[in-house]
Amino acid sequence: MIKTCLGIGFILIPALASATTWVCHNKDMEITCTPEKCTSSGGFTPMNISFSDHGSMTICAYSGCWEGKGTVLISGNHILISGHKLDWRGATHGSDDFMVALDESTGIAVVNGDGFAMPLICRPENMAKPPHAEK
Repeated sequence: MIKTCLGIGFILIPALASATTWVCHNKDMEITCTPEKCTSSGGFTPMNISFSDHGSMTICAYSGCWEGKGTVLISGNHILISGHKLDWRGATHGSDDFMVALDESTGIAVVNGDGFAMPLICRPENMAKPPHAEK
């Protein structure tokens, strides 16, 4: 009985491990792409993005946010989250697919979805600066 309880405990420990939540932004530019070309915009409202290594995603732009859960792939310092049909929470209704790729060692990510293709500066939610920032 005790061995069974200990075994179950060891199996559940990784599942109960807390997720790292990342917060990201790009205050410098907005980049959108079509299959033909990419363009940047000088006048825009910066995106705010948060995601966890357990797959939750919130991608906010202008007057609303796409929210949902994505599939997570972790390899070394890289986290890739692919969200299919994230729900739009705004004035209109709809959904879209998004992908976020992060290098944890630098805190630099890329988001791609709904025409956006943007580099981002990210940090763990509980850190004041990105992991690579000068002290």
